[in-house]
Amino acid sequence: MKKYIECTLKENPSVVMNVKALRNIEYINKKLWNIKEKSAKELPHLHVFMDAKVSDNAIVSGNARVYGNAQVSGNARVFGNTLVHGDAIVFESGQVKGNAQVSGNAKVFGNTHVFGNTHVCGNAYVYGNAQVYGNALVDAYSELRGDAIATIRTYNIPFLQWNTTLSDNHISIGCKQWTYEQFLRLSEIHIGLEYSQEEYSQMENAKNIIIETIRLKRPDLFEKEDN
Repeated sequence: MKKYIECTLKENPSVVMNVKALRNIEYINKKLWNIKEKSAKELPHLHVFMDAKVSDNAIVSGNARVYGNAQVSGNARVFGNTLVHGDAIVFESGQVKGNAQVSGNAKVFGNTHVFGNTHVCGNAYVYGNAQVYGNALVDAYSELRGDAIATIRTYNIPFLQWNTTLSDNHISIGCKQWTYEQFLRLSEIHIGLEYSQEEYSQMENAKNIIIETIRLKRPDLFEKEDN
């Protein structure tokens, strides 16, 4: 089996992906790439190595590195100075660029853009049309979706059995999502389920914690109240 290969994009030969092929080569789309066997000395920069996989129409280029057990598939694009490693997965039309890093068990998919000096890690999910940029850190069990934006660290709050995440502009609880303004107008949190009295009390306590967290992130929303 070829050990080192250079993949040149057929539609644009200036796009090159260098792979240390162990099990990787069987996943590479031969219709997308021209493949040449190379020596290690001929490929000073490896884009894909260890047990990482790049498949379908995905492209890894620039100074990006995909390694560990990471996977890049679908129509995903990974470029710039990015690192995708661990058991991270980038798929569908997800884009990771700039100096971004995706690691751990994180998943980036949908039409998302992750760029800047960001880090998506832990068990985080970023999908839909979400954008992560600036110096954002999306970690733990954070979940960004829809039009959510993260430019700083997201807040992830253990909330009964439902994951709760605060981004720059949205809060999500389970499958529900609101803007901060919408959430502050809620008389009670309701996500389509019936609750026991104990759960209801915990929800009310959690709502108060969330409101105080919003106050720290967006004090402008409380200016009239404070005055």
